[in-house]
Amino acid sequence: MNIKGKNKGVNMFKNKMNDTIYKTLKNEIMLLDLQPGTAISETELAERFGVSRTPIRQVLLKLSEEGLVDVIPQKGTFISLIDMKYIDDITYMRIELESALIKKVMDNITQTQLNSLLLNLSKQKIVIDYADNIKNAIIEFNSLDNEFHRMIFEIADRLTIWNIYTKLSPHYMRFRLLDIFDKNVMNQLYNEHKDLIQLIINKEEQGIKPLLEKHLKGGFSRINQLQYKYKDYFKNIYKGEF
Repeated sequence: MNIKGKNKGVNMFKNKMNDTIYKTLKNEIMLLDLQPGTAISETELAERFGVSRTPIRQVLLKLSEEGLVDVIPQKGTFISLIDMKYIDDITYMRIELESALIKKVMDNITQTQLNSLLLNLSKQKIVIDYADNIKNAIIEFNSLDNEFHRMIFEIADRLTIWNIYTKLSPHYMRFRLLDIFDKNVMNQLYNEHKDLIQLIINKEEQGIKPLLEKHLKGGFSRINQLQYKYKDYFKNIYKGEF
């Protein structure tokens, strides 16, 4: 192998390793294995992954750009706190967008697409009824919940908007995992998904926005309990009506 080819192979390995470290840390942050406010050390991460501090620094910079890590000069690097004001803004945007898209879906949805939504709904019910590990159930249900709404954006031919939204939603996604803390909450969300499908089938436009407000802002009705239990996880604490 010539020097140019060797260097290319080394660079590919470094890029793959950086991507592995990034995906591992992001997954741990999003699933709250790395808790909001936790201090993280470049040196300890370098030892953990068997690399120098340079790729760790690059990964942390990328996570910082996504709002998942705060790098504070002369203090250190920390997992970002969950920003409730940011969540309020994101939720407002989501309600307005998704309400409009669902009204479009009502007029264009095919039976195959409807069946896909119903299949997702049945999987949600299976998780609620049969999962024996609550943490795994929360993660699986949250994944199905996201997929349910992603399909709505896809049916409306607005999947790019969904992809942009998910990139802007690290605070909301982590809050959502805290909010789905037991099967009663999962059941409530499942029933709201079921009601949403029924509104689509019946073409009842007037019911869409109120149901989405209830569905997407339901966690705010439980926020006092969450903020008391996980008070060190939040900033811009919720103090009133969103």
